[in-house]
Amino acid sequence: MKVKSCISKRCLYCRIIRRNKHLYIYCNKSKRHKQKQK
Repeated sequence: MKVKSCISKRCLYCRIIRRNKHLYIYCNKSKRHKQKQK
């Protein structure tokens, strides 16, 4: 999982989830697209 200050969707399957005051991006198609906001 990449940790970035600015996260963005990389494909149509990416979805944004907010958990514990952090934003996450999870992708069903490509697991490499996972991101977390600092």
